[in-house]
Amino acid sequence: MRDFYCRYGKDGYLLNCEIGKYSESIIHKVLKSKYRRVFSVTEICNILYHIIFDCNKDTLDIGLPLCNPISQWFASYYLDGVDHPMKEKLQIQYYIRHMDDFVLPHHVKEYLKDRLAKTLKFLRKRASSA
Repeated sequence: MRDFYCRYGKDGYLLNCEIGKYSESIIHKVLKSKYRRVFSVTEICNILYHIIFDCNKDTLDIGLPLCNPISQWFASYYLDGVDHPMKEKLQIQYYIRHMDDFVLPHHVKEYLKDRLAKTLKFLRKRASSA
């Protein structure tokens, strides 16, 4: 944001987006497979799985427990594979994300409208392939 402000000052727009019903739609097997690729130590994976799955025994292997501090970390990590494509494939110069909220600043409103359409298309495609 500092770089954007230094370049454009107060002249610009912010596209503020949120993925609706995000925490309750996280698929456990996808999150589990992401951790398997990162952590080779079985004990660490077992602790993470216990936190994810045992807190959600009533669900169908979907969703994270609300108000659990580690759920924020899981939610941020779940979408980490979106960050690079947002900048590289969609060519978004300024991109800020926290969990399921992200902001795209730009000095041209029409650019943001175009990026919103492309972002929605990209996210829907990723969601259908998950």
